[in-house]
Amino acid sequence: MRSIHPALRDLDCLFVYGTLKRGLPAHRRFCTDACFLAKGSVRGRLHLHPHGYPVLVLPPSTSAASREWGWVEGEILRLRNAARSLTRTDEYEGIVAGVPGQYRRVRVPVRAAGLRSAWVYAAASPRDVAELPTHPRLSWP
Repeated sequence: MRSIHPALRDLDCLFVYGTLKRGLPAHRRFCTDACFLAKGSVRGRLHLHPHGYPVLVLPPSTSAASREWGWVEGEILRLRNAARSLTRTDEYEGIVAGVPGQYRRVRVPVRAAGLRSAWVYAAASPRDVAELPTHPRLSWP
């Protein structure tokens, strides 16, 4: 596979799978200085929050190859100003230093042309979403 852009750094990339995807209101509000790079996927599982949005659960590293974990589809965004963009999306996702929340921002391996990893917002604790229904597909909506 050829690289998306030779000067692109993984630290500038965000994998989005839910309300931050293009065409949705949160994207227009929080990702204004991001540009779409490519479709991509990460290993995980989607659960559906009672409010209708997906929550990504990442596998423990020891079971990443297990068949119970699929490849969740989404979009790779390039953040023109990663520090500013991630601060804004952290706020949107309810991430506050030292305060437990629903999400955590982590770097994960991605399947996308020329990229090895990207930031993603995933469930802070898989136990917290264990009771939520699993989304029947690996993409949302």
